[in-house]
Amino acid sequence: MKKTLIAILVCTALCAALAGCAPAANTQQPTQQPQTTQPDVTAKPDETTQPDTTTQSNATQQPAITEDEAKQIMLGRVSGATAADIVSLRLEWDDGRLIYDGELIFDGTEYDFEIDAQTGDILDMDTEPYPDRD
Repeated sequence: MKKTLIAILVCTALCAALAGCAPAANTQQPTQQPQTTQPDVTAKPDETTQPDTTTQSNATQQPAITEDEAKQIMLGRVSGATAADIVSLRLEWDDGRLIYDGELIFDGTEYDFEIDAQTGDILDMDTEPYPDRD
């Protein structure tokens, strides 16, 4: 009986010692949520919105291409279209760079543009029938 009691005491002491060495289960490090900016969706279709630069790493970056130059780039790709056919054009951040995001509707086709605001390069141009009947 003494051997059993001693074995139980030794096991209890070992368990207590091991439990004291283990890290506490409730020690969580606080995590910071990354800040994100949402584009301004309250603008009228013919207005250009300025990007929110408060959380951008290159917040001092200004577009080299003006809104009028971006419109001319769009019109240069759609033969026969005029400035009146431009439905929207806004300046926004996309993948860490400033772009002009524009939409033009002409002759039964909707054209969507993404233009690099620094170089004037067309990054993306999509077309689809307008009105979309799908």
